[in-house]
Amino acid sequence: MAQGQKPRGRGVSAPSRGKSRTHVARATQPQPKTELFQSLLEHAADLVHIIDAEGRIRYVSPAVTRLLGYAPDDVLHTDSFSFVHPDDEPRLRAVVTQIVEQGGTSERQAYRLRHHDGSLRVFEGTVTNLLDDPTIAGILINARDSTDRKEDEQLLRASDERYRQLMELLPTPSLVHVDGKIVYVNAATLALLGAQSAEELLGKTLRDFVHPDYHHLQQQRIQQILTSGRAVQFLEFKFLRLDGQVIEAEAAGVAITYGGKPAVQTVIRDLTTHKRDEQALRASEERYRNLFENANDAIAAFTVEGTLTEVNTGASVLLGWTRGELVGQSYDKVLTPAARATAEDRTRRYLAGEDMPSIFEAELVRKDGTTIPVEARTRPIHDRQGNLLGFQGIFRDIRERQRAERELRESQRLQERIADILPEILYLYDVVEQRMLYVNHRILTVLGYPPEHFKEKIGPLFDDILHPEDRARFTTRIAKLATAADDRIIETECRLQHANGEWRTLHWREQVCGRTGSGATKQILGTGQDVTDRKRLVAHLGAGILDKKTIGARVRDLRKQLDLTQSEFGVQFGGFNQRQIFSYESGEADVPLTLLLAIHARGYPLEQVLGTGTKAIAETTIQYFSATYRARLVLQRLIDTAAQLLGRDQETVEQALIELGIPLKTVTPEQRKLFEQLTDIDKLAE
Repeated sequence: MAQGQKPRGRGVSAPSRGKSRTHVARATQPQPKTELFQSLLEHAADLVHIIDAEGRIRYVSPAVTRLLGYAPDDVLHTDSFSFVHPDDEPRLRAVVTQIVEQGGTSERQAYRLRHHDGSLRVFEGTVTNLLDDPTIAGILINARDSTDRKEDEQLLRASDERYRQLMELLPTPSLVHVDGKIVYVNAATLALLGAQSAEELLGKTLRDFVHPDYHHLQQQRIQQILTSGRAVQFLEFKFLRLDGQVIEAEAAGVAITYGGKPAVQTVIRDLTTHKRDEQALRASEERYRNLFENANDAIAAFTVEGTLTEVNTGASVLLGWTRGELVGQSYDKVLTPAARATAEDRTRRYLAGEDMPSIFEAELVRKDGTTIPVEARTRPIHDRQGNLLGFQGIFRDIRERQRAERELRESQRLQERIADILPEILYLYDVVEQRMLYVNHRILTVLGYPPEHFKEKIGPLFDDILHPEDRARFTTRIAKLATAADDRIIETECRLQHANGEWRTLHWREQVCGRTGSGATKQILGTGQDVTDRKRLVAHLGAGILDKKTIGARVRDLRKQLDLTQSEFGVQFGGFNQRQIFSYESGEADVPLTLLLAIHARGYPLEQVLGTGTKAIAETTIQYFSATYRARLVLQRLIDTAAQLLGRDQETVEQALIELGIPLKTVTPEQRKLFEQLTDIDKLAE
């Protein structure tokens, strides 16, 4: 309705309860009885207006201007319902109609009226039938503007709803109790107390869920909250779930108003997991402390600057200092200058962000001034914010390990020297990878190649120097080794080309010493004996170039020149007995090759035994045996001497083998047989 425009509308269409229109018309101009009554209407805060039975406004108080922006004259004689919101008009019209018919006063009604500026204001008012009152002769409506209160209530309801939603979303259990009874719980409280719905908790007392040991304390805190009106801090309690399970928790409370009554809101923090974690942490710390104190290794913690902050018993034992003599001291006290330089360098590199091995070796200084080699393992120590506090180190005494390593190296060198003085080529070959894993230096003497020549090659064994006619035979041995038992020895002869171009005949003895996971042959251990000159000598003997019948007589002549008996001669030249020497000199038995070699090894020319005209053969023989059998004779003498010193005592011999790095349990029957043969030069020669 525009400014100054009078609203028009319908009447209430209600009967006048027996009063004539003449009576109503007479009452269209009500006259206040006194000036006091008029003054009350003029200054009333409420909107007071009188309508007739048709709903037209016959009187309106001046408050209409303040509350709705209309001048009183602008609304007189207009339809009162034209100012009512369309949604509220039917309800308000029905109330007026009812009051006109039945008389009396209605209950307070809320409805919206349109302000002069077009906005809506909320009013609450009562309707009273005064048609029979000759002074009023109309329907009195007394309304109060409740717009602001309604907005406040709406805001309060919205706030309450937001608060409720917030409490439901909180993961922390929270509940409200009035006069000790629970009136509100959030979802987290249901989970904490083991309830499926709020109905299982609402209406019960908080005391029902508090452990009996804490009832008195709970009552004191509630009274304190309600009396002081202030919140109380968290305090540990024990609560009870619906299933009777005890919960370790802490609770705090604050005084609030709920439903117009004093209430307490309680917030609960479940400490069950926290307590369990604390217990696990204490157990972990106890285990760490036990490990720390009982560790055999020395353990120490130190700051970035190098101040010792913690040491275990192992450190005290290792260094000879008490814990009180070490904690608080600089690590300079227990580090050699070189170790201190290493520690400072590692700290500097770590602070620079450089990656480095966590394990290194250093030397520590004992209280008595002696030094101890240690293997050190260090790690950084940080606080919860990630700041570097220092380092922790574990230091292991490696004196025994270093001694064992030295002995192992010495044993390996001894074994290598033993392998190198062997008259045969000794090698280890990987069939799968087709490469030489090891070969002794004898190969240089026999074939003229250094060991490195074969270690660098990949391919079949000796493939580049194998005689073409022997290739098939040499290859066949691989097939035999593939099916051979581990203790079976495969023997083969083939020719290999010397570095000088000469072909040398070698006798190979090989066996499997390593297999793959599927059992196939992987590694071969073998020896190669150069039999070139022996085969030549045998060939010459077979061709009659050497007269075997006269060799025995010449041995006898040599013995007599030396003025030795047969027994003395046999002992000095190869360890033969008197009967053997007699058989050789008399021609009953052929002179063995080992006797001839022994004679040459003592510096006597073989021509003296073999006869003149055999110089070329002798020189060839000497060249061969100087590289092979002479070493065997030396070895025979060493064994004989050792046997005499040891008195051939079995336990002492076994101990000697162990000291040579050959554990008895690893000595194969074949190796034992070979060791026994070392005492018989005849078998060795064979």
